Amino acid sequence: MRIIHFSDLHYGKHNERIERMLPVLINALDIIKKEKNIDLIVLSGDLVWTGENEINFKTVQLEFIEPLLSNLNISKDNFILTQGNHDNTKDEKELSIVKEHIDRFEKNDDVDNFVNKDDVQFELSFVKSENYYNFIKSFYKNDDINKLYQVFKRDIDGKKIGIVSFNSSWRAFIGEHANQLLIPKSIANKAVQKIRDCAIKIAVIHHPIEDLKDFNQFEIEDIIHEQFHVLTSGHYHKHKPSILFSTNTGILKLSSMALMSNKDGSENGFTSLDFDLDTFDVKIKKYRYINSDNTFIVTQEYCSHIPMNKDKEREVKVYKQTKQLFEKTLIDSNSLVIFNRKERAEKNFLDYYNDPIIKEKSYFENIEKNKISSNNLSLNNLVSDNYIIFGKDKTGKTSLLRKIQLELLNSYFIYKAIPVYIEFKNSYSITNFDITDYIRQNYFLNNSDTETLLKNEKFHFLIDNYNPDSIQQTNFLTSILKVVTNSITTITSFETQESLTYNQTFKINGSLFNKAYIHPLNRASIRTQTEKVLDEYGKDEKEKIVNKVLSIFSQLNIPYNYWSLSLFLWIYKKDQGININDNIEMIILYVDKLLGREEIAALGQDDYDLFKKFFANLSYKLLKHHGKTNYSITYGELTEYIEKFKEDNIRFVTDTKDLLDYLLEKGILRKNTYTERYTFRLNGVMEYFTSVYMQTNNSFVDELLKTENDMVYLEFANELEILSGLARSDKKFLEKIYNKTIDALRIITAKYEGKYDDLLLKKLSNVKELAHLFCNVDVSEQVPISLEEQDEMMDNIKPIQTFPR
Repeated sequence: MRIIHFSDLHYGKHNERIERMLPVLINALDIIKKEKNIDLIVLSGDLVWTGENEINFKTVQLEFIEPLLSNLNISKDNFILTQGNHDNTKDEKELSIVKEHIDRFEKNDDVDNFVNKDDVQFELSFVKSENYYNFIKSFYKNDDINKLYQVFKRDIDGKKIGIVSFNSSWRAFIGEHANQLLIPKSIANKAVQKIRDCAIKIAVIHHPIEDLKDFNQFEIEDIIHEQFHVLTSGHYHKHKPSILFSTNTGILKLSSMALMSNKDGSENGFTSLDFDLDTFDVKIKKYRYINSDNTFIVTQEYCSHIPMNKDKEREVKVYKQTKQLFEKTLIDSNSLVIFNRKERAEKNFLDYYNDPIIKEKSYFENIEKNKISSNNLSLNNLVSDNYIIFGKDKTGKTSLLRKIQLELLNSYFIYKAIPVYIEFKNSYSITNFDITDYIRQNYFLNNSDTETLLKNEKFHFLIDNYNPDSIQQTNFLTSILKVVTNSITTITSFETQESLTYNQTFKINGSLFNKAYIHPLNRASIRTQTEKVLDEYGKDEKEKIVNKVLSIFSQLNIPYNYWSLSLFLWIYKKDQGININDNIEMIILYVDKLLGREEIAALGQDDYDLFKKFFANLSYKLLKHHGKTNYSITYGELTEYIEKFKEDNIRFVTDTKDLLDYLLEKGILRKNTYTERYTFRLNGVMEYFTSVYMQTNNSFVDELLKTENDMVYLEFANELEILSGLARSDKKFLEKIYNKTIDALRIITAKYEGKYDDLLLKKLSNVKELAHLFCNVDVSEQVPISLEEQDEMMDNIKPIQTFPR
């Protein structure tokens, strides 16, 4: 069986080009026909440029369809038409009240009830399609022509072929169609019943299924994948000029280029499909129209296969389950994002996700060479080869793997790889993981189908928190890669000094892994994330926040990563009444959110100030007694400190183990896996609590104010600045700090001999001279560069973070 697939003719917009093309199209098809008979020509919508007048359809029939079929000696019954959005009349013809009523539908039952009534309201919703419907009613005399679908049955090579054209353009309006369209589920089931006796079932639709509304898309997609063998579509010729096809989902899906689209950037042409109805093998050829030569040439050839019977059943089951796993994974991934209650109902992980900055060289290497590489690794790189990606804590390693997992699940028919996410942080996930059981349980397959899947399909393993020094983890990975030979693996691991010294590639079970590193955020990524989180804010307000992030993160030594940035933006969004020009207020809110002030009560601790005192004293203890161990203590020392604090503060009643678990889970404290010691996760948080300690322990501050401690005093500049904000009503204290700062910097200020006014006047004089010079510059053609371009320039000149944390 040979089928010619057309789409998007758009007759009426560029007829002079079509008139020039038509003879060579007929000639190309005649050559194909002489080689082997053409059984069907299928057009996936947009026959005309506009369905505004019935005469347009009669014209295209007279001037294009009939000459084509006559020259090729093909019956018009074998020219299968489908409605496209251009075959509609203007949007204004449909009453807005009707559109608004249908737009409120949230379930397939709502759509079915509306359509099956077939009353005046439905007729009003169909007015844009009337001209096209009248045309095909007269075009086909012996076929089942309905308003939302048409059924064609044909006998070809001794096989009964059933074809259904679905009207995806019923709810198509001018503009963006994605996630806006509807195909009633009951209509799809009726159409399927009418071709149940056919050996091969073909669905034709103008828009890709992905353009249907979510609640409608998944069920319609299931019906089509389960009941049909072939699906052809069109519409997106501007963005997808080549043929797109896939067969790993129980169906051959084919999207062709536009037959004619004038000068909109699309390739023009058609596709031929040769089906062996005994073996179900398919040969696909792409014929491209070369306008300059006025000819059609073959530019691509593919071989494929239509899965049948048990193969089809297994593939459909796997494909359906990837959609279920996508939803489940998305819910799991939402825990990686900070939401308020309203946002959680409306948005998800993907709405706020931003790709981390990933490069082949570490940030340390870039800084050492005084060069910031601009070549970032993209998602396409990571899904095409084995990678081990090193990153500091909270830099988005888990989010990256979840994003890859979601992408592979959502576009399974494109990537053709089954993602498997494994968390190495928990040893239980290793010792109890069996890949065969994982596939059987997640995809609901029997033993035989599971073995077939492991043998024939491609897998993508996503390994989180891998420790290269762990023999157990490496052995586990090796065992998996031996079982599944057709696979790609993406690994994330904590960046250490040792990871910087590894060879550029390393092996696991003989498989090579490319190295890559997650870099701190730059100005551009901060701006992008701010745009996403604060999308409803004005441009000026967003710019204030970007600058405030740069200011506070530098002051508090907060690592530039998405976790800390998201937390900061969440605080700003939640507390809109705050003064963003008050760094101390922002810092206090930041720490309160970090601690989980609302959650502390669940630990049996109602006195939040006592909780802050707990951290203040811990900060002082680390500073006073543990400087040589980088302000870290052992588990035993930490437990002893907690018990002593509880003894001295009887209202502090939190259970020691519960408290430690909470602090580690919230990311306030961290455990160094190599030294087995505990410290504050963020330097800036320790500085903040040191300031809190200073506020109630004057002796510590008095010690710093001694003349012999000038250098030590300056080392506490951040803490003292925070303290000055906490104690801003204490005038005597502020004067003391001010005078001490002048005294500590006396060696530098002495150079200027107190002639500050003279220096200022000199600077002003220079500015005036410069201003006079600028007055003579013609700025009429000068346009300021965009903020994004400024970010890129500044990131190369002066990175916001000069050393990795």
